[in-house]
Amino acid sequence: MQKKTEHILGVFTKYPISGQVKTRLIQVIGAQKALEIHEELVRRTLTLVLKWQRLHSSYCMLFFDGSDVQRTQIWLQGLLKHSLTFSLRQQVQGELGAKMAEAFQEMFAQGYKKAVLIGTDCPLITPEILMQAFEALSRSEAVFGPALDGGYYLVGLNRPERRIFQHITWSSSSTLQQSLQRCREIGLSYTLLKGLPDVDRPEDLQYLTFLP
Repeated sequence: MQKKTEHILGVFTKYPISGQVKTRLIQVIGAQKALEIHEELVRRTLTLVLKWQRLHSSYCMLFFDGSDVQRTQIWLQGLLKHSLTFSLRQQVQGELGAKMAEAFQEMFAQGYKKAVLIGTDCPLITPEILMQAFEALSRSEAVFGPALDGGYYLVGLNRPERRIFQHITWSSSSTLQQSLQRCREIGLSYTLLKGLPDVDRPEDLQYLTFLP
């Protein structure tokens, strides 16, 4: 039986459907290459998750979109060459903010005191950064990992708080700043981690060392 810890890690990802993932890269590198990049980013992120679990006996939940549980499980097991050690949950319908708010609600419903959510677009995230995020939640109510494009690659909370995901322009250069403003409006303390790149735009391809 897995050791119970006070923290839980959540991961957001999408089932790989050509033309529907990494759409901002398609015009430059084509749908097939964009699909391959998406899968490689997912593989890297979940390899990190497996390492994190081994180090910290941590419980993890993967929130997916674009398919059903069975097909997603088969895809991930083939991608990782490893049996899954985290539970799968389908993302709710709606905009990204609603999806993330519901994910946090579900993670806290498991009885954990600290929850961190990451995507699969940041190839430079490390176990050390995850640890910094959870440690930050001992002194702040929220934590953000700023992405270089103006969004964020990580968000964490020490209690459910839907309001920070409301009235935000998602996938924009002002997403993080709007989120921090929401925190200030509702009196939520926060910590910022180091900035890292997400791979979403053609100019982000420089961060992918596995590209030929």
